[in-house]
Amino acid sequence: MDNVIAYPGLTRSSGRRRGGKVDPLIAEIVDGLVHFRGQAHRDLVCDFIASRRAGRPVKASAGLRAEVIAAFQSHIDPIAPARRPRPLIGLPFGPGSHRWGLSPEGARLFEGQLSVTRWA
Repeated sequence: MDNVIAYPGLTRSSGRRRGGKVDPLIAEIVDGLVHFRGQAHRDLVCDFIASRRAGRPVKASAGLRAEVIAAFQSHIDPIAPARRPRPLIGLPFGPGSHRWGLSPEGARLFEGQLSVTRWA
């Protein structure tokens, strides 16, 4: 392969994206919020995650609930590093609220799954 040219500054990616990584627990929270059409009480989201993991309807344990809430708070932290992607989730009713929702960016990503189908 002596005829391959390597241009300076252009390197081939290994196929993995480096930026924009989402914590798997945040992905589960987003999945729960999409299931609930974009917004839900945090307890419902925690129970949804527990049920999804168990494969049957269950209530979230105190440990799982604390882990999910901590991940959510970490994701929406305004003092987070600037290199982190924009939050996909937020507090639609402001700080102190227990109602979670998709951020405008998150809602745009999943808008096709958030609308309720109306039958004629």
